[in-house]
Amino acid sequence: MSEETEKDIFIVSPSSLDTLEACMRRYFYTKVAHLAPKEKNEALIRGDFTHEILENYYNGKKDLRPDNLHETLEYASKRASERIDLESSLAEVCIDVFREYALHYVNQDWEILGVEAKFSRVLYENEVVKILFEGKMDLVVNINGKVIPIDHKTRARKEDPNKLANQYIGYAWAVDTNMVIENEIGFQTSKKAAEKFRQSVMSYTAANINEWHENAVYHSLRAYELTKENFFPMSPAACKFCNYYEICETTPESRPFKIGRDYTENEAYDLFAQRR
Repeated sequence: MSEETEKDIFIVSPSSLDTLEACMRRYFYTKVAHLAPKEKNEALIRGDFTHEILENYYNGKKDLRPDNLHETLEYASKRASERIDLESSLAEVCIDVFREYALHYVNQDWEILGVEAKFSRVLYENEVVKILFEGKMDLVVNINGKVIPIDHKTRARKEDPNKLANQYIGYAWAVDTNMVIENEIGFQTSKKAAEKFRQSVMSYTAANINEWHENAVYHSLRAYELTKENFFPMSPAACKFCNYYEICETTPESRPFKIGRDYTENEAYDLFAQRR
């Protein structure tokens, strides 16, 4: 067996970096035990369905599909009838907002390079472990010769992007660019299209990206070592609004019951399935 195949592979994503930096116990529940609350909130369902519509729409633009908007609207209606987690009233809102979004940007001439574009890059490697930074970008475009990752964000209220987010700087590092766009799709009923649909450009210097990389390596190595030790300490300062707070607040002997009643165990997900 070669030295390469003997190394441990430890995979981090933008979301898992956020989690392991905030709380290793939360990292355990989400990325090791693969637990999720049984009740999915409306914001998550709304965001998931809107992303699904946008994926179909931008694939159509990429493929130069005739009558793309009409075909996407037909696709959205079909998917709304198929999804058991989606109330018809919420589906109608999502479709209406998408239609307004598409018409607002009807003349936008981005060259679509990738939709739901997967990436994998070695974040760090030594003689023991190779740490991979992996994920999937909603959209990758070419604007005036520059490759730019784009992330869709659905929101019920206006919110400025966090330029220092692992997701955005990580995307820039992953594709070796210095610019990322957050594509905000607002669901405010009282706002005009120009106010609720915003595309915020975030630019980074080489120093910004290098600092992010150093931090990401540090936190990933720490998470790898703690995972090897099967030790996932709690971070009480990160408990507010955590989906797993109700587990941690109970006694250790009561947690299996709480988990079985209120959470589901999802299958482990590998973005690059050939590694399974």
